[in-house]
Amino acid sequence: MKLFNAFATALGLAGLAQAHMEMTYPPPFKSKYNPNAGQDIDYSMTSPLNGDGSNFPCKGYNSLFGTPAGAPTATWQAGKSYSISIAGGADHGGGSCQASLSFDRGKTWVVIQSWIGNCPKAPTSNFQFTLPVDTPAGEALFAWTWFNKIGNREMYMNCAAITVKAGSGTPKTPLKKRPAMFVANVGNGCGTKEMIDLMFPNPGPDVSLTSTNTGPPVGQCPAGPGVQYPTSAASPTKTTTTKKPTTTKAPVKSTTPGGVFITVPSTTKKTTLKSTTRKTTSTTTPVKPAPTKPAAGVITPGKACKPEGYWNCIKTGTAFQRCASGTCLKCVLRWMADMSRYPIPNDDAEQNRDDMKHAMMLELTNGNLFFSPIVDNPQKIIDLATGTGIWAIDVADKYPSASVVGVDLSPIQPSWVPPNLKFLVDDIEDEWMHGGDFDFVHMRCISPWLKDQVKVLRQAHDHMKPGAWIEIQELDARANCDDGSLAPDAPLAKFFDTAEEAVASFGMKFRAGENLREPLEKAGFTNVSRKVLKVPIGTWAKDKKLRLIGLYLKTAVNDMFGAMAAKPLRKILEPEEIEVFLADARKDLNNVNIHSYEKYYFWMGQKAQE
Repeated sequence: MKLFNAFATALGLAGLAQAHMEMTYPPPFKSKYNPNAGQDIDYSMTSPLNGDGSNFPCKGYNSLFGTPAGAPTATWQAGKSYSISIAGGADHGGGSCQASLSFDRGKTWVVIQSWIGNCPKAPTSNFQFTLPVDTPAGEALFAWTWFNKIGNREMYMNCAAITVKAGSGTPKTPLKKRPAMFVANVGNGCGTKEMIDLMFPNPGPDVSLTSTNTGPPVGQCPAGPGVQYPTSAASPTKTTTTKKPTTTKAPVKSTTPGGVFITVPSTTKKTTLKSTTRKTTSTTTPVKPAPTKPAAGVITPGKACKPEGYWNCIKTGTAFQRCASGTCLKCVLRWMADMSRYPIPNDDAEQNRDDMKHAMMLELTNGNLFFSPIVDNPQKIIDLATGTGIWAIDVADKYPSASVVGVDLSPIQPSWVPPNLKFLVDDIEDEWMHGGDFDFVHMRCISPWLKDQVKVLRQAHDHMKPGAWIEIQELDARANCDDGSLAPDAPLAKFFDTAEEAVASFGMKFRAGENLREPLEKAGFTNVSRKVLKVPIGTWAKDKKLRLIGLYLKTAVNDMFGAMAAKPLRKILEPEEIEVFLADARKDLNNVNIHSYEKYYFWMGQKAQE
């Protein structure tokens, strides 16, 4: 009887397991398909990771790597194409998946393929990918991860050990420049939305897009650390924050995890330096203790504050909150340091949008970070208004001998960056304190938010080498249409027009990127030129690559709706009007019969040779 009960239990577990999906090739650790598993079978292989992330990664089975039970179950050669097999009884509407590799037993992961939409499909489905040609030879962990479209918000992950044979050739995208695995729904503050296919913030260069109903993640979704290779090289070392001398008004006490900090107004100029590198160490300057009470301009949660104003509020040193109804509330949005000047919140959605626009730009330009004819070996590069720092990181990797600086008001950049890159927390419209003799100055998606663009450009010009170049990359913030499928007074077109009016109330030009020739020339630049590329809004294009680019922009525009509704649109519309207005605009945004697009401007200027 006991034997029968045990057998029935096993059958029940097996039946329950088939309620979801699992990877069958390569056979994962403890899988019934794995010949090395023996009797140690996990009959709940198809279950998701624990909601608290306690068994991430690999359900904890990565500990078997290097043991007989964790021996490789597949041998692949770098540069060749292979397929993974997924089977099960319920695909929950599909969703989005990634294939990733780890060379350090699951501590860090690098994405080699993303599938957006229809992944997986019951009862069985195969998904093809190409193992990057520069994948290191040896044993590695391979992971299939899945974010289901329908049902509870979960993350599924199966892992297998593989053997990699060396390949030959030049990679189109080096492995070290590919993104880290996306992780969500495991108690890490990052989540996914139901009924849409997840649009990974950075899916990497190899993407299969089969969905027109996508959306970004929600919450705080930081990028993971860079992949660690199976070498004897020193492990990454995270440096602490260093600061230039400050005045008597110190910042809020630095108790924040991950190196996040806040700069606040002081009586004199203050620049905070964040120098975080990988594979290097550095000597840092001690930081003076901060005062115990909140600094000026900071409101403590629960305290009274002006209901009509937006403020930075501090709870534990990590929460950036807004003020409403006279009381500082739960963390909702993160605003720039000077709230009266910047109408757009620098929240998690904005940061995801920043990374998404970077991925879109790389697809649009075939991997080019810029078009300016800079010198072959630039020694000093600066990225003004760097945002998440993703462009600065890529250019620092591209030019390892160059010293790269990223400047932004918000300290939201990752902690693991190339050793030749540092970040400064500063306002680029204030007095220049970022060094000089730059070979290249880069700006992107910042022109609409500058009060005095000529001043910023002139300061950049004065701190560049003779013959150096500046490049400004901007979208035109218009819903253009060539075939009449979008009327000039259609809701989507009206959104951009209304946004321009709203932003103007803050003294800014929403469409400043359309014509930067005059400000560049006023600042002293010569040889001013521009390159213009069309970017579809949505997935209406026939070309597969343009559909992916359009999906990026559609997602970014959809996020922009919320950002504009939070403050700018309230200047000219009532809350009820905003809700209806944006609902109509979203209908246009999701209509594949509307062939709208934005123009992407690449403005270039040169400092005259002496």
